[in-house]
Amino acid sequence: MWINRKIKLILAFLAFFSGVSVAECTPETAANYYADKSYHEAMACYEELLRTGESPELYYNYANSCYKSGHLGLAILNYEKALKINPFYDDAKFNLALANQQITDKIDPLETFFLVSWLENLGKLFSSNQWAYLGLFCFFIFLAMVLVFLFSSWRWLRKTAFWTGFFMLILFITCVSYSYIERNKQIQTPEAIVLVGSLVVRSAPDESGTELFVLHEGSKLKVKDELGDWCEIVVADGNSGWIKKSLIGKI
Repeated sequence: MWINRKIKLILAFLAFFSGVSVAECTPETAANYYADKSYHEAMACYEELLRTGESPELYYNYANSCYKSGHLGLAILNYEKALKINPFYDDAKFNLALANQQITDKIDPLETFFLVSWLENLGKLFSSNQWAYLGLFCFFIFLAMVLVFLFSSWRWLRKTAFWTGFFMLILFITCVSYSYIERNKQIQTPEAIVLVGSLVVRSAPDESGTELFVLHEGSKLKVKDELGDWCEIVVADGNSGWIKKSLIGKI
């Protein structure tokens, strides 16, 4: 993941001088730091825990610590990561909505045909892996219905198996399609969050490029391409340009 190097150094600094060691970092320890309002220490502890394994709960608690510490971009990034693993994490959804209200940039997305928008929102109901698991489940039911249709001697049961199997086959194709689409989105145009107070979007991957517009901490964008230390991005309203990729965090 693209985490600002300065933020990593700050976390390491806090972990060292606050006496937080890797061995001491357990979920209980981090929770105690948070309860004591030692939010920077909690951040450092959750950062270490995430190095050993990921979970929506760890990302959520890390995001809460970041939010309380005043790191809006990091908070939004980690709420998004929690929801990427578990799209039904209601607490993360609620806190993300609160954090998004504090973003300076109010970007109106491009209008799309309602059916396209509905299909895109449907795809976001589950992660790529969850769509794949659901598709696998539908496929097994489809196979079971095929066996019932082939070997049952009861007409009504064969008829039920036929239509149930047909429906499961449609669901299987739908789930596999969404799994592929969501995975492809993550690979080709991954989303990211601005981690610094503000950044300038330029017309070219160079400091001499024309300044096009400014984005502020917490804003979401999509990464279209990368070139060295730079990446080409596009925001929801269709505006695009180049920024230093060390200034954003990839979801």
